[in-house]
Amino acid sequence: MVKVTMNLTDLDHENAQFLKDRLGLKYRAEAVGRAMSMLRYVAEKLLAEKDVQLAFVYPDGRCDRIVMPELEQMRTRGHVPTGQDQAAEDGTRSSKTDQVSSADT
Repeated sequence: MVKVTMNLTDLDHENAQFLKDRLGLKYRAEAVGRAMSMLRYVAEKLLAEKDVQLAFVYPDGRCDRIVMPELEQMRTRGHVPTGQDQAAEDGTRSSKTDQVSSADT
């Protein structure tokens, strides 16, 4: 196991806390790791098949396409944008950060 320390924006912290609570995890760091694993799975599927799309499919047959601009950019650019790339594009990164590490309690 590798120890990692990360700076999280307020939104990152909120997202990690949401996943921690919903997945019944003990630490926010576990939620960050789980989120990365889930996103990698989705990204690999999208890269493996050019015409694959994400969607919510409802019991009545209705479908809502899920559009994640970062993943669409990955297809066209061949990589996932870094946080700095995204901040430059949308200017939404918060300067206030919270630290999370694998030893986070």
